[in-house]
Amino acid sequence: MKLNKSSFQYLFVFLLSVATLTAQTVSGTVSGADGSALAGANVTVEGTDMGASSNQDGSFSISGLSDGDYTLTASYIGYDAASAMVSVSGGQAANVNLTLESGNVRLNQVVVSASFKKELVTEAPASVEVFGGAELEARGATTIADVLSNRAGVETMKTGLEGSNVTVRGFNGVFSGAIHAVVDNRWTRAPVVNAQLLQFMGPDDSDIERVELVRGPASPMYGPDTQQGVIAMFSKSPFNQGNRVSVTVGERDYMKVYARVAQQWGARAATRIAISHRSFNDWEANMPATQAEANAQGHNYWEPTMIRRGLATPVYPFISYGGENDPYKDPVTGSPNDAAFDFNPEATTVDMKTEFRPDLKSNLTLNFRMANVSAIEMTGVGRALADDATLYQAQVSYLRQGFLGGDLFLNLFTNWNDQKSTYNLSTGNIVYDESSNLAFQLQHNLELNNGQSLVWGGDMLQRTPDTQGTINGKNEDIDDFDNIGAYFSYEKKWDNGVKFVGTGRMDSNNYLSDIGTDFVFAPKLALVWSPEDVRGTFRLTYGENIDLPGNFTKNLDIAVLGTNLVYGANGLDFTSPALGGLPFQPDFQAKAMGSTTTGWTY
Repeated sequence: MKLNKSSFQYLFVFLLSVATLTAQTVSGTVSGADGSALAGANVTVEGTDMGASSNQDGSFSISGLSDGDYTLTASYIGYDAASAMVSVSGGQAANVNLTLESGNVRLNQVVVSASFKKELVTEAPASVEVFGGAELEARGATTIADVLSNRAGVETMKTGLEGSNVTVRGFNGVFSGAIHAVVDNRWTRAPVVNAQLLQFMGPDDSDIERVELVRGPASPMYGPDTQQGVIAMFSKSPFNQGNRVSVTVGERDYMKVYARVAQQWGARAATRIAISHRSFNDWEANMPATQAEANAQGHNYWEPTMIRRGLATPVYPFISYGGENDPYKDPVTGSPNDAAFDFNPEATTVDMKTEFRPDLKSNLTLNFRMANVSAIEMTGVGRALADDATLYQAQVSYLRQGFLGGDLFLNLFTNWNDQKSTYNLSTGNIVYDESSNLAFQLQHNLELNNGQSLVWGGDMLQRTPDTQGTINGKNEDIDDFDNIGAYFSYEKKWDNGVKFVGTGRMDSNNYLSDIGTDFVFAPKLALVWSPEDVRGTFRLTYGENIDLPGNFTKNLDIAVLGTNLVYGANGLDFTSPALGGLPFQPDFQAKAMGSTTTGWTY
């Protein structure tokens, strides 16, 4: 028989048809016991090298199976694996849904904040503690800081019914920004003053999925000035939420009204809008009203009953009353300083989160948060009334599974202030703050062979102060901060429960030139051993933190008036035998802290 070109074409079509009829497809979903979809679960067909990773909605599909019976197993970190039998034949697609149960509540907790990838809390290369939104609601705390207060290594300084400063493994202080806090991977700290205002920028308890507390230096992953650790808060997906209205009341006339609307738009989009308002009667300050009263108590701080508020200026007398940007325009005799003695704080927040799932491998998230507050905050120069101050946050993030063999994460966010009428309760100086920051982050996670994985990424931060000299002084126009960073994290796991993690980060910014370098490098090494017969983990870590000059250290003007002011000016040398032969030269220096816009403290 003679075969021509047409014969081969018919033969190819026949073989392709047979292969198509015998190649079967198994599809289904992977979800938790509560019905929530588990994205990124590993689904394998036992006895073969076939498998798939679940999509954003928990769905999966495995093609290329011949007729027969198969066992499918789904596994997801923090959950017990689940298996199911499925039969495929006759070219018909088979369907199977796999439900995974949560494992040991404590040992199988999943964290991402320590390494920027999913891992068991017992295998994390840092001390990490996790607690969920259910625990927050059960505690009935007014803010997230109150829940953190009883955690190991955490120190909380209460400055009011809601006001507090949180530090981890370090000294505390007013307006502390040593602990790094993030919500859905966006920073919560104010753009310039660098303080953590968790009572205003943290989500409502009912919107929090979980909180991860990472103790110790976090520079290799999060960048400079994260020397004490990280508080990572993750909000719930609007796909898994419903509507809610709640009213909370308590002592000191505390009242909180909260309303949430969550709407799913088909299978691809969901939105959450939450609004809350809270008010209360704060603790009595009992501050002295005159200098004599302050001196009688052994200090020199008082808050007068009458105060004249004004905006700082760069020329004498360093303060302007009744100008264009003065919201108060107090008379010469001043106005009642009522907030110093009887004040009821208020805060209104609007929080919006929208998720889009363009396809089964992608997730696009839009976040916006606004907090309008009238509250008293402790600062390093006395108490300040944030009167009708508004803080804004906006974010766009994108997650893509299966990009170049791994998961791609892009994140763009900005924070900005609208604060024009805050003033110091002691001096009347108005604090003007229209500052902003802008950050972009890129990260790629790769799962390699033989228990290896690699995380690499980079980020950019721009911080632009706009305080009209009330915070940064007259040289504010050169106080912008621009930082570019890059990092990596390599991980290797062995079958005996041993894991090695090596992480490094390099940063370069416009402040480094002042300390004589172009970049800084922060390494971190960890060796983790999780033996099967021991309920616990042995961890050995080494890390370095980069503490860059902060806004206050870098930008507040500190003047020094002369050296050897007394003795040197008169030619006296106390190291000479004639004047005693002292081993040192006594000296006086006159120093002042402040700026020409706000005056000097000597």
